[in-house]
Amino acid sequence: MYIHKFKATCRYFRFQTSDGISRNEEGILKNAGTENEALEVKGRYTYKGPDGKDVTVEFVANENGYQPKVSARRK
Repeated sequence: MYIHKFKATCRYFRFQTSDGISRNEEGILKNAGTENEALEVKGRYTYKGPDGKDVTVEFVANENGYQPKVSARRK
């Protein structure tokens, strides 16, 4: 069993690779210390699809599940 306790209520990271893949993400601990405590992560990632379009996925993941929104466009 693995137990992780949050000591901070926020985290953030981002990166971009040489082939154009990028990702950024921010997580917050909502209602810290209550029985309604929940982690919420918001972010986006982008990659080049097989058709040459840039595919971007923006998402929220929280107590309501993973909620992605996908878009694709040519540069």
